[in-house]
Amino acid sequence: MKPPGHSLFALALIMGASIPAIANAQAYACDSTKGSSAYTRTPFVYSATNFNPPPIDFTSAKPGDPLTPVQAVAMTSPFAGNINCQGSGSGSAYLEYRGTGSYDAASNAILTNVPGVGLRVFSGTQGPFFSSGSSARWPLNITHVNGWTLPLQVTLYLQLVRTSAAPSASGGVISGEFAGMFPSYGQGVSFVFGAPVPVKPVFPTCSVAQKNIGVPLGTVDMGKFSGVNSTAGTPAAFNIALSCSGGSSGTSINAYVTLTDQTTPGNRSNVLSLSAASTATGIGIQLRNGQDKIVGFGPDSNAAGNVNQWLAQQSIGNQSINIPLTARYIQTGARVTPGSANAIATFTMSYQ
Repeated sequence: MKPPGHSLFALALIMGASIPAIANAQAYACDSTKGSSAYTRTPFVYSATNFNPPPIDFTSAKPGDPLTPVQAVAMTSPFAGNINCQGSGSGSAYLEYRGTGSYDAASNAILTNVPGVGLRVFSGTQGPFFSSGSSARWPLNITHVNGWTLPLQVTLYLQLVRTSAAPSASGGVISGEFAGMFPSYGQGVSFVFGAPVPVKPVFPTCSVAQKNIGVPLGTVDMGKFSGVNSTAGTPAAFNIALSCSGGSSGTSINAYVTLTDQTTPGNRSNVLSLSAASTATGIGIQLRNGQDKIVGFGPDSNAAGNVNQWLAQQSIGNQSINIPLTARYIQTGARVTPGSANAIATFTMSYQ
């Protein structure tokens, strides 16, 4: 997968938790109110906007293993209100907290549409109807005979875990409703992701084995040049060596390179300038990459799409690679004069 890939899909969550029998529960009826007005029993919606899981390494995780730490997530609603459950007799009403989709028993988690990734939900501590504490994992049943206040903000605790499905190296995006609170009349509260939640695998990172590379071009007879843009001498081959590791199984990156003219940083041509200390004139240095294409020079930046940035290697996993290059002299002026001819270029890697 290319690291910035995204796609949207809905979240499927837990159902099927058994609800213990509650004596005379039918003696109580529950109604929702929004402020001082009767509510139409449409669920209150609480939205999560700050759930940002870090990149995930699936390589050694087994079903049920946590993929992310438990994260406190603020859930906000545009309205405050109440759920009131009243009646006669000695019975009680109940609240059930659960997911709104399928459940993976092997991981004890709610399934998502991202293969291999499940969601665990834990009660928070803000508001009376979350008083069970963050150790209470859903599904959860609470019995009560009175009402529950619905504040403008509550806290849930969320965690991603490895499910029994084979994980995808491409990750994915979780969105939409993931859980609810269900009093006796139906659904009283809907918990949703207010923004898509990207689930990203851990991609390989690379280090350069040798940051300073000397490339001797030898002595060239200036009589070998035949005019502007002619080249002389045997191309000198060298490599930029990379060591890449740390990525989840099946992930890969693409390595891009930008070469920058150290003597003339604003140079955007495909000829490297001679250093100020050089005494030869009328020549520069031409570089070609492993595809035998002449390389241009650009700004010292790793931003994607940088000027004269070029793709050096595709689909790099946890491995070591060499990026081959060659260098040779090229005539730039009408007349070549002898002398020393040195140049300095820097290279900037961009992993995409």
